[in-house]
Amino acid sequence: MVPTQVLTARALSSRSLPRTSESVVTSSPSATLPASSNGPNTFASRDRSAFFSSASRSHPPSTSSPKPLTRTKVRQKRALNFLAAKLLKLLGKYKPETKQEKKLRLKKAAENGGAGKTAKPIHVKFGLNHVTSLIEEGKAKLVVIAHDVDPIETVVHLPTLCRRKNVPYCFIRGKANLGKLVHMKTATAVALTEVNKEDFQDLETLSNNFREQFNNNEKLRRHWGGGVMGIKNQHMVAALQRIKEIELAKKANM
Repeated sequence: MVPTQVLTARALSSRSLPRTSESVVTSSPSATLPASSNGPNTFASRDRSAFFSSASRSHPPSTSSPKPLTRTKVRQKRALNFLAAKLLKLLGKYKPETKQEKKLRLKKAAENGGAGKTAKPIHVKFGLNHVTSLIEEGKAKLVVIAHDVDPIETVVHLPTLCRRKNVPYCFIRGKANLGKLVHMKTATAVALTEVNKEDFQDLETLSNNFREQFNNNEKLRRHWGGGVMGIKNQHMVAALQRIKEIELAKKANM
């Protein structure tokens, strides 16, 4: 199933997000992202080709100027931009600790006496099998899936599973973005199981918004792709159609 709404961000910062949100949200998979004046749009050129390769081959990029957005589309973009920035800020607070940080934490606990076990830090859970298990067990509170996973069959079960277990989920552009959150090159999906008390309200707000936009959105389940065939498939269908026409003409002459 191809998502029709994808949360997008150009860069993730380990410390804080910039004041002006650089998140971009596409309302449809075939929509093109405008280039930035500060530099090339890394995600529009790199990630879209891997996810929608057949559509891009059959429809070359147009050189004409893009159509202006309506007020409704602008409002939707602003709302989703705000949610994307808020989501990345929340996930950035719960990055898993590195090996060095874990070593220092255990060393400090040992110096203080080490009578009891130290409290395990709250962090983002990652790994496809791990996230799937958390959803099945009902422990996941929010699931974030990358849009450019290849092969896509590895994650197509997650939206259905999230709807069945009533777990809010969303799609974000770029598996490299999720990888930065967990100190990896790429990550297919991440999940939040718990947060601190000060972030509970933000998690509830994001969960309610994503549940309306993805879990309860009937259009996401009824629209399967754009119905556009690749150029090779178009030639093959045209050749078969010509053969059928020739056979029908021979039967008519007989």
